[in-house]
Amino acid sequence: MRMSRVSVVGLNLRRSLPMRAVAMHCVRTQTERSEAIFIEQRKNDASRWFSNAPLGFVGDSAPPRAQNGGLVSFNGRVGRECANIIAMKPVPFSLHNRQRRVKAPWSDIAARGARAAAHVTAKYPEEFVAIEKIEVSVLSDARITRVHAEFLDDPTPTDVITFHHGEILLGAETIAANAVRHGTTLEDELLLCIIHGCLHLAGYLDASPHDFRRMKVEQERILGKFPMP
Repeated sequence: MRMSRVSVVGLNLRRSLPMRAVAMHCVRTQTERSEAIFIEQRKNDASRWFSNAPLGFVGDSAPPRAQNGGLVSFNGRVGRECANIIAMKPVPFSLHNRQRRVKAPWSDIAARGARAAAHVTAKYPEEFVAIEKIEVSVLSDARITRVHAEFLDDPTPTDVITFHHGEILLGAETIAANAVRHGTTLEDELLLCIIHGCLHLAGYLDASPHDFRRMKVEQERILGKFPMP
């Protein structure tokens, strides 16, 4: 589990709104310089693809499959000199269970989480240019409380903390309690928290009532697309 102390832009967003809430904090930890380097690498990947693209390829058509299997989004005319080219590689996803109190079918949850994350990254590719991977770690409430206190000055357990570089931390016992409270399954509550974290990485906010409702609708919509097998 990696966490770097650079900057924090999240506050404690937990509040009693008249709707189901998933407490989430987005923590920015990646520097602008590293983002710029990574974006430039993606642009170089796209330039290599376009140098081998067939003549007559139309730049305004749907994003094509690149040679590496990812998506290429672009605007302007086709060619090596094409401006604002971003090559979107598939963003790797992994889930690691680092606690023992809460039992769950972790391999099934990881598979559903990977599909849900791929759905989000495909819908908002530009937001994931500087994210090398999405790494989910399931922690005990004791451990996530320490992280919550260190990065957000709130020494209480929470269900989700997301770091700007793509790391998502889940509080297992809090999520299990929320599943009981909201009358859902543990598996669906875990997936909902993964989706919530991915949407924060995609630029969604939930600080205001309007943003909260917008994010809630989107995460519930995505959750419905990936039922348990």
